[in-house]
Amino acid sequence: MAPHWHEDLMIVPVTDPEKVTDLNALEFQNYGDRHPAQWTEFLKVDSELADGDMFEAIAPYQVEPGEHSPEFPNVVAEVLGRSHVGAPLPYVHRPKMPPPDYLAFYLPFHYYHPDWWGVYLLYEGIFWLAGQILARSNNRVAVRRAFDAARLFLYYHEALHHKTECFAIQLELTHRKAFFKTGFERYYQRTLGSDDCLEEGLGNTSAQRDSWDKLSDQKVDSALAQYIDQSPPGYSQDNAYRSRFLRVRCGFAEDN
Repeated sequence: MAPHWHEDLMIVPVTDPEKVTDLNALEFQNYGDRHPAQWTEFLKVDSELADGDMFEAIAPYQVEPGEHSPEFPNVVAEVLGRSHVGAPLPYVHRPKMPPPDYLAFYLPFHYYHPDWWGVYLLYEGIFWLAGQILARSNNRVAVRRAFDAARLFLYYHEALHHKTECFAIQLELTHRKAFFKTGFERYYQRTLGSDDCLEEGLGNTSAQRDSWDKLSDQKVDSALAQYIDQSPPGYSQDNAYRSRFLRVRCGFAEDN
């Protein structure tokens, strides 16, 4: 991996990726009536907002419903695109929906420790998925709620890849074998792109379940279900797995 890949990206730390906006506490008209240059002053409370907090406060109001699929940042594809679980994937299944791993990605600590491992949500990816939620709900979802839902869904999908890696390292600690870089990777690559890829299907199932637990919004849930149903093979299996999530997850662990 090129040592300075991150210099071509603006990386904004998100302190609480599971944060949910209290819509009752927002006054939406105050944002719309102000010029962006005034938002900084308007959003101050007791202290200066961190970069991530400012992004979270302002960005949702730039979301547009039904946007075209985002352009994949070249540096991500060229430098980070590898065969590992959670790696950034190209969008090659048109007219299917772009998969979550095109809109976000996970860098395993087996490869990227100590500096760059973790979950990355692409700015364009959050915007695009939020726009899809708005369009598929006929704009019956608040813009801020759509933004929260997109962020949560992508985060939870990538978090499933992290949980899989943590499962692998538990086996490695007891058996003293490199399971993640060998068996886990072979199994993932053998099934990727097909409906047998349990990890991506479970990633979407886990993301939709956890998003529902956070938001309990039927309109958001329905919009995400439509997006998943029109996703590439493997990713589209979420709706089939949802009623038997624990059984499929146990089978996935046994297969690995």
